[in-house]
Amino acid sequence: MAIKKNTPAINLPATTLEQLSSGAGGGGSLTSAKAQVNAPVKNDYGFIVNGKIPPVLTFGQLKSLLGDSVNNAPAIQRMSLDVSKAPGALAGLDTISTDGKLSPIEQNFLGNYALTVVNQHKGADPASIADAITNRINPQSINPYAVSSSINLKSIDRPDINAVKSTVNDLYLQLLGKNASDDEVAKWAQVYDNYANQNPTSQTVGSNTYSVVPVQGLGAGGVTNRLLRSGQNETTTENQLNLQEFAKNKIIDSGEYKAFQASGAAFNLMNQIAAKDAGVA
Repeated sequence: MAIKKNTPAINLPATTLEQLSSGAGGGGSLTSAKAQVNAPVKNDYGFIVNGKIPPVLTFGQLKSLLGDSVNNAPAIQRMSLDVSKAPGALAGLDTISTDGKLSPIEQNFLGNYALTVVNQHKGADPASIADAITNRINPQSINPYAVSSSINLKSIDRPDINAVKSTVNDLYLQLLGKNASDDEVAKWAQVYDNYANQNPTSQTVGSNTYSVVPVQGLGAGGVTNRLLRSGQNETTTENQLNLQEFAKNKIIDSGEYKAFQASGAAFNLMNQIAAKDAGVA
């Protein structure tokens, strides 16, 4: 009796299909597949092999060690955290374990990314996954000293309407001999708010500059490049705003105050104030 084998269809990620077509699958050969297994890879994350941390692994060793959580959980954790930083490095994988214990699917994704690094590596020296991550985060074709973030911090004095009403009303009594209306209070509050918005009490501007810096410690005494902040420049400008002085100067410059002065009423007001201060009013 014949036995029919039911083989389910398996949909592979596009990146895996590309790797298969360029390697063991498609137009590749057994020789190229063996070459990939034996390709040298820097031991950037400190994987342990037979109780030692060799500076270089083969790709085949690295892929096998990704499943060895008993002896290599710290190295697996370092590699998982590092690769997960690179945009698109683990495309198709929503999450990855960071405790050093990977599922078979997570092992395949990390192994496939390592294989991509091996296939794209040029030169006789071993491929470096850590360097590939750095290059993906900060391409070396860009001058790292031109990478910066801007700083622009403002502190704006927004007027409290009750404080404005009290201050403006006092100024109107002193300068114009009358109480300020609600419309007049609102007008001067808006004038002050517009000025304060254009002239913050404090404004700090500057930039942070980043550069690629060699960092020790990944792997067996290895060095990898990381994008770190290398400088910060800041300039702070202070502007001492004072609502009473500001409003007083604006009222004095207004047409209403000038008309009040010209009418002679200001002279009478000054006499009234003087008499009140002398206690004879």
